[in-house]
Parts: sequence; C-alpha cells; structure tokens
Amino acid sequence: MSNKKIKLAINATNIGPQGGINGLVGYLGAWKHYDFPITLYASEEYIINEARKARPDIKIVPFGVGLSYWKHKAFVYARLGKQIHGDGANVLMSTNMLTPRCAVPQLVHHRNAYLFLTNQLFSEINGTVGWKYRLKRYAAVQTIKKSSCNVYISNYLKGLAESWEPESKKKNHVIYNGVYQKELTSLHDRVDLWHGEPVICALQTPAKHKDSVTLIRMLAELYRIDPGIPWRLKIAGGKDESWSEIVELAENIGVLNHVEFLGYLDRSRVLRLLGESMCMVFTSILEGFGNPPIEAMCSGCPVVASNCTAIPEVVGDAGLLVEPGNGTAFAEAVLRIHGDGALRDRLKNSGFERVKQFSWQQSAIKMIELFQEIAC
Repeated sequence: MSNKKIKLAINATNIGPQGGINGLVGYLGAWKHYDFPITLYASEEYIINEARKARPDIKIVPFGVGLSYWKHKAFVYARLGKQIHGDGANVLMSTNMLTPRCAVPQLVHHRNAYLFLTNQLFSEINGTVGWKYRLKRYAAVQTIKKSSCNVYISNYLKGLAESWEPESKKKNHVIYNGVYQKELTSLHDRVDLWHGEPVICALQTPAKHKDSVTLIRMLAELYRIDPGIPWRLKIAGGKDESWSEIVELAENIGVLNHVEFLGYLDRSRVLRLLGESMCMVFTSILEGFGNPPIEAMCSGCPVVASNCTAIPEVVGDAGLLVEPGNGTAFAEAVLRIHGDGALRDRLKNSGFERVKQFSWQQSAIKMIELFQEIAC
C-alpha cells in the first residue's frame, strides 16, 4: 500500500436508502482503522444521521438540504465541485456519476445498474425509452470516460460498462459490498429467532425494477396452492404513500390483509425481521449487486431470488434462484422451504459460509489503494 496521504471527500448528495446508505456506512466503519481525514457532503437528514452514527469523528457538510429536486440538481452542479476543491480534498469518491466542475481526481463508485440498461430492458420496466434514459446513458458514458477510476460492485455491472466503453478497462475495478465484521464473527453462534411461522419478508422499495407486483402475485399463489396456511408477507422499505399501486393490487386480488408494509427500518430492526422470517424473497429484475440477499444470509434467513443480472453472482448456491417475474415459481420455491426443514437448514448454513466472502474490511483496503493511486 502506498504512503501517499489521502484527504478524502465523499459526495453523498445522491445516495439513497437501502443499498446506498448501507454501502456508505460500511465503508465509513471500516475506514476508522486508517488515519486519513474524511469530509462528507450530504443533502438528506437520514444520510447525515447514519453517517454520524457510523463515524462521529468525520466532518459532515450539509449541502442543499431541503431544496426541491431541480433546485438541488442545479445547486450541486454549480457549487459542489468547486467547494470540494476549495476545501482541500485530494481525492473524491462520487456515486454513480461524476461530480461536475471539480478539479479533484474522482473515483466513481458505480452502484446502480439502471445506468447501464439496454434500451429493451429499460422499455420493459418503464414502458418507453425517452429523453431521460438517453440523458442518463450519455452521462454514464461520460462518467466512465472521464473519471480517474471506476469501481463496480459486481462483474456483471463492470461487463455492462465495458460493453459501452471498451477503452475504460484499464481503470475499471470490481470491489464487492461487504458484511459488518461483528456479524461475520458470530454467524454460527446466533440464536434462531424463527419459530415455524409462515412469515415471508422482503427488503425493497416500490421502484419498478424491484418488481413488487410479482411479490404480491407470489403471495396470491401461495394462498391458491395451500390456503390452509396463514401466510404473512412483511415488506420493509419505502414510504407508506409510495406503495399505493401495490396496495391496490393486493386489495384487488384479495391478499391485502396478509401484507404488512413496514416502511424504512434501521439496520437492527432489519436484521431482527430477517431472523424471525421463514425466508426472504427478492423479486428484483435488475441489480448491480443486491444487498438484501447478503443481509438475509448473514441473519440465517434462506433466500429466494431472481436468477438474473448480478443476483446469482451474490447468492451463488446459498439460495433458491428462480425465473424473474414468475409469481408461481417464487411461490413454489417458498413452499419447498416451508415443507422441507432439511432444505431450510442447508440454505441457512450455506448462507453463513457464502457471506464470509464479503468483508467491508477487505473492500475498504482495496478502495484505499485506489484512492492512493489517483490522489493528486
């Protein structure tokens, strides 16, 4: 590892809940063992609060808090890059896109696969390929070209980017998301919180690519196949009002009384939910990595997930992978776990072994090496 001094700035103004904040907190916690200053720029209170809990020693700069969407975009474009440079950083970590108007070398952490969608897949999700997609694609290509370094969270995502910009290969790297060390060191000592109830959980927002429609159809299929079992589906993530379409669907097909929308949960409550559930179902059709399966495996909760994009790269043989968008296939996988205790135990133990491959500490070291390589 180089001895070059790092003065790190982190642009967290476009980081979202779930995977985005988990990744940020994971790196901040792992970097506390290394002596370099960090300044984090954030626009959302929950990002600021979670960052402070993870690292109360770093400098946090609220930037554009409370602005409307377009005012926030304009404010970040006009001022953030210049402020980061003026504050003395010698390397900048941005998420998904370059921070504009910034002379500091940038490592871009590519976390969202939607930036690398083909026209066909984007059309399947949103119904049209319009100017917003073309603008995002253009911005993504420019980011890949102009960044000092690109870090992807899966080989799947790196491959998509390089299919767009083959000349970027020399500055492209894959660093997986991690698992918190205290969770890794106590995997086999955990008390099993699940007591046989047919509770299925999901960790996702109502975003189109998460395919919550299939989640509801799966529940309906479970009641059709075996109506004598009191199936319960608990969904953590998103704001209550954002689930209105899924609530309407669940009501129309008669399963709304069997669904709980829990909203955003902090990490401790997420882990408890997973521990108390029979299995975690992940219906997403597009993931650059997929943190929920990692969290489930770490909690001893068997995974049923879509067999597409980066998800198989994460889950491996430690979960049941099924055809995306197929509610019946998901229901049949859940029924297998419900009816086969030996299978559930095997998946649980395989998950414990699988997550040992993902460590924030190892990921943090690799990231620091890249910072030192590009720092001015």
